[in-house]
Formats: sequence, C-alpha cells, structure tokens
Amino acid sequence: MSPVADHAHCEICSRTVALGERFCDRAECLEKHEQNVKEKKRQVWMFIGVIVAAVVLSRLLASF
Repeated sequence: MSPVADHAHCEICSRTVALGERFCDRAECLEKHEQNVKEKKRQVWMFIGVIVAAVVLSRLLASF
C-alpha cells in the first residue's frame, strides 16, 4: 500500500484539495460557502435583535 500524499478536503463537497486550501475549484462550492456566511451573519443579527428586544421589554415591564 503506497502512502497518500498530504492533502485536505473541500469544506463543502469533500473533494480532495491542496493543503492550505479550504475549497475546491468548483464555483458551486464557493457560492455555497458565501450563502452559508450570509446565513450565519443573518442569524447573528437576529440573535442580537432578540436580545435587544428582550432587554427593552424587560425595562418597560419593570417600570410598571
């Protein structure tokens, strides 16, 4: 059995890529990554919005 050369795998499709690379050269993988990043940012902003709303509501309810 011959040793396998050092390599990594695409984070999206798991195809073999060179060491240090995160994605293969397929456009779909890069697009999918960009979609994932946008979704994650949206989730973070939604979470921050919920926290801010909870603080504001708690302050309003505490004043009654």
